[in-house]
Amino acid sequence: MRNEKHLTIGEGDRIRLLTPLEDGVIRAPLLTHGRIVSNQNQVEANVWLNGLDTRYWNHPIRQALQVDRLKLEGIVVNITKNNFAVVYRHKDHSNIQISSEKTGLIPFFSESNIHIEKVPSGWYMNGKQGFNYRVKDIIDLIEDRFCEWVQENCKSRKIRKWEKQNGDFPEDWDTCLTDESAKLYDEKRKELEMGFAENTGLFHEFYGGLIFE
Repeated sequence: MRNEKHLTIGEGDRIRLLTPLEDGVIRAPLLTHGRIVSNQNQVEANVWLNGLDTRYWNHPIRQALQVDRLKLEGIVVNITKNNFAVVYRHKDHSNIQISSEKTGLIPFFSESNIHIEKVPSGWYMNGKQGFNYRVKDIIDLIEDRFCEWVQENCKSRKIRKWEKQNGDFPEDWDTCLTDESAKLYDEKRKELEMGFAENTGLFHEFYGGLIFE
């Protein structure tokens, strides 16, 4: 358990790409899954991109390497830290502190009407001491406000019997978002998760009160 105040990367950390990788036959889209296999500093890391479907015979990487019988499970590439975010783990990352300058850039985060602790920092601006927020508090605040946004902007509909019979929805579900609201929700959720990742270095999934199975 790290329980650190500032984010550090290390072997075994799961990551998500913040920028697509395109080089030769390598194509790794935005938010591709990966795992750090080694790092010698806090600037870059060797990342196993296990989210690529290289096990299939027609994958461009597999064909370029002329792999016949061996199972090819992703590739390892060296990636700089600012091009990926570490997947959030509560036990290790909850007390990481983010400056108020950064939190102001995250969707749904506003310093008005908030009741979370401000932690004095070591940096000053115009002679005034700056302050930080803990990641766990930022997540709770944003999730609450995202939930409010969903309630105000998204509409639901009843799930039809044949949709359950086709396996489109679980049997115990009664309602779902309308197609238009589902699209709006997905766009806002992606904007939120990317904004959070880019300004904290951590990737966290926000749900806005909705349940997924």
